[in-house]
Order: sequence, then C-alpha cells, then structure tokens
Amino acid sequence: MTVSRRPRPLARALKGLSVRHEGEADLAPGSLLARSMIWNLIGFIAPLGVAVVVIPFLIKRLGTSEYGVLSIAWGVVGYFGIFDMGLSNALTKFVAERIGRGTADEISDIFHTGLALLLGSSLCGALLLALLARPLAYSWLSVPTDLRSQTFTVFRLFAVALPFVVTVACFRGTLGAYQRFDVINKIQIAVGSISFAGPAVISLFSRNLIPIVGFLVFSRAATWLIYLFCCIQTMPSLSMRFRPRVKIIWPLVTFGGWISICNLLDPIFLISDRFILGAIVSMNAVAYYATPFDMVCRLWLIPDALNTALFPAYASSMKRDGRRATELLEKAGHYLFPLIFAPVLLVTLFAYQILTVWIDRSFAEHSAIVLEWLAVGILFSSIARVPLTLLVAHRPDLPAKLVMFEVPVYLTVLVAMIHRFGLQGAAVAWTSRSAFNCVVLHVMTFHVLPDSSRAIKKNGAMLGMAVLALAGTAVLPVAIGPRLLYLGFMLAVIVGATWFCVLSPEERREFVPA
Repeated sequence: MTVSRRPRPLARALKGLSVRHEGEADLAPGSLLARSMIWNLIGFIAPLGVAVVVIPFLIKRLGTSEYGVLSIAWGVVGYFGIFDMGLSNALTKFVAERIGRGTADEISDIFHTGLALLLGSSLCGALLLALLARPLAYSWLSVPTDLRSQTFTVFRLFAVALPFVVTVACFRGTLGAYQRFDVINKIQIAVGSISFAGPAVISLFSRNLIPIVGFLVFSRAATWLIYLFCCIQTMPSLSMRFRPRVKIIWPLVTFGGWISICNLLDPIFLISDRFILGAIVSMNAVAYYATPFDMVCRLWLIPDALNTALFPAYASSMKRDGRRATELLEKAGHYLFPLIFAPVLLVTLFAYQILTVWIDRSFAEHSAIVLEWLAVGILFSSIARVPLTLLVAHRPDLPAKLVMFEVPVYLTVLVAMIHRFGLQGAAVAWTSRSAFNCVVLHVMTFHVLPDSSRAIKKNGAMLGMAVLALAGTAVLPVAIGPRLLYLGFMLAVIVGATWFCVLSPEERREFVPA
C-alpha cells in the first residue's frame, strides 16, 4: 500500500511562488526555489563556520603580521573582483531570458562572449596587480622588513590567480540562470572551506606565506575547471568552439556596467561611517559601532538567499507581459517579511543582553542603542531587496542612478549627525538612508511595473506594522520578562494581521496542510 507524504506548510507556501503560463519555460517552480534558497543559505553560512574555527589557529601558527599580510592581499584580490564588470548578473539575465523564450541555441554565443570579456578584463586586472605588487609590499603598506620579499611574491601569485577568480563569474552566472544553485553552493562550500583549512594544514609545516598562497592559486585553478565541467554537464548543447559575438558585447557591457556602479559605490554605505567616526569621535567609537553592525548585517543572508534564487525568474518573466514577475514580487514580500521581522524584533528587544553576553556589560552600555537602530535599518534594507532584485533584472540603471544620488547626500547627513549626536547619530543616519532607499526602490518598481501596486501596498502595510512594533520597544523596561511578553504578543499580532489582512485566501491555503 502506498502512503502519500503530506507536503509541509512551508514547502507548500514556497511552491506558491511558482507561476506558470502556457508555453513558457518555468524557471521558478516552488520546490526548486525552496531548494535554491536553502542551498544559498548553506553556501553563505558554511564557510563562515569554518573561518570561525580556523582563523584563530592560523593567527597563532603564522603570527599576527603574517596573517595580516595574507588577509590584506586576499582583500585586495577581492576588491579587484570589480573587473567582473557586473557580467555575472548580466549573463544570468540574458541566459535566463533565452531559456524562458525557448531559444537555447543562442546561449553558447552569450556564454563565450561573456567569458571573452571577463578574460580580457581579468588579464588587465592581473597586470595591474602585478605592477602594484612592489609598491604595495615595499612602500604603501607598513609591512615588516623581513616580510617584504614574501609579500611581494604573494601579490604576484595572487595576480596569477586573478583571471581564474574573475572568469568564474561566467560559470556562476550561467549556472544561476539554470537555477543550479545546488551546484554553485556545493562548490562554494568546498572552496570556502579549503581556502581556510588548506593554509591551516600547510602552516603546521611552514610559516612561509609563499607555499600557502601557491596552494590557494592552485585551488582557484582547480575550481575554475570544476565550474567549467559543471556548465558542460548542465548545458550539453554548449559549443566547445570558442566563438564570442561582437553584437552581444554591447548589451552585456551596458547591463553589467550599471551593476558595476552599484558594486563600486555600495561599500561607501558599509565603511564610510567607520572612517568618519574615527576621524571625528575616536577609534573606540569605531569599535562600538562596527561590532554590532558586523553582527546584525548577517541577517542579510535571509533576503539574499531568497532573492538570488528569484533573480533568474524575474529576468525571464520581464521579457513577457510582466504578470509572472508581479506575482513573484508580491509573494516574495509575503514570505520574506516574517522571516526577517522575527529576528529583527528579537535583536531590538534584547540588544543590551546580547552584547553583554557576547562581549561585556561595559561594551553593551555603549553599543546597545546602536544595535537597536541598525536592526531597524536591516529590516528596511532587507525588504528593499525585493524590488531591488526585480529592478536589477530589468532596469539596472535605476538602482545605479539612485545610489549615485544617495552617496553625496548620505555622506553629508552622516557627517552632520556624527558631529551632533556622535555614535548614535551614525546609526540613525544609516537607518534613515535604508528607509529612504526602500521607499524609492518601491516607487521605481511601480514606475517600471504599474501592475505591482498591490504588492507595493502590501509591503508598505507590513513595514508600517513592523515599525510600530519596533517603536514600542523604546518604552519597555530593561527587564527580560516584559520584553519576552512583548516579543510573543507582537509576533502574534503581526502574524495575525498578515494572515487576515495581507495574504489572499489562495495564499492562506498554500500554508494550510491538505
């Protein structure tokens, strides 16, 4: 006798993200999106877990100076990742469009053209890094004299690795278009773990950085080959004849260029506050601000895992009538909101206790209010990622233009707020920018997709309820008991209001077991 397995409510809900029309390739079946989101979360978290364990050991084995050189060099290589020119997202978009339209024969041309562009730009970056290796090692960085020769060689070796690091974006973008996030994240987990575990093993035999970096270069080359093999397995029709097409270059570069602007300017919103705090207030203030920020921003793993999986579906659906994109946008907001609101409310209520346990009471007295404000900003920025993903898939120029407008305004407000309110002023400025960004991105989405008005109104209603709930935490006593009661009460209120006032009857049925 066969017993059917009853679908779980969450799986049924995520399955509701599937919106299929006659004759279309479905890039967003619910079960696939659920798996993709889970794999993205694992891919983000697993390497962090390895790093937490291995980094203290590496510092102890190599020494502080040697590890500092290694981390700076790897950080420079990471920044040189700008030479991917946003082509990973561009490839995902254009390949997903061809899949959605059923014109898979054009995918080989897009793949080879993207690979050629990435190869050319990465070779330019590698040459630049090789030329900068000597001044970085001997002049620009405060490297101990006995480490300068090693540092010079380290940068030269990383220059060799750069083309492998950058051109992998072609493979990741293509696999993402096919929703093969399981493959991407399995490789990412392995590479991220090996990047820390390998040097740790080598450090048992030598403190010299050159064999460690040599191993990292070799691992990146091997990773490149693995990604290529996976692309061939995913696309059996992929031509092995290298044939970039001139006519495809301009659409790829134009689309990727707008994304590159965001990639270049977004770090300003992540690090400028630290530099300005250090210049105006003190380095202690930087620690009191950066520590809670680095902790709470890990919540971005939740929206990033969902929206990374949704991006190919947006890219393919926007080329048609936009109905599917509108439905995906609405449902994404519904499912993201409770996933992000619950931890934000928890952090806001217990910021002081969390910092006291994690660090100490003195640190919590300085940073608790900062953590509370930043948690509110994380809520706005997480919800903003819903319309942002759709806009990047269809009109990447709009988010880029918004960021270019925000940078000078934000820096001006940030300096004024820090002068006036110090540490707390920096947190308020960052959260205010996050709220502004969230509102404008929703307005832009309505301009691009007028049918999205219902989704935007629902997101606004949910955010309004969340802001009222978070504002109520300001009048609560510090005692844990009342805060626990408030947590339970507000979660019940928000869930009830969302269930009866936001979700449609059809969406409610998706959560109810059959």
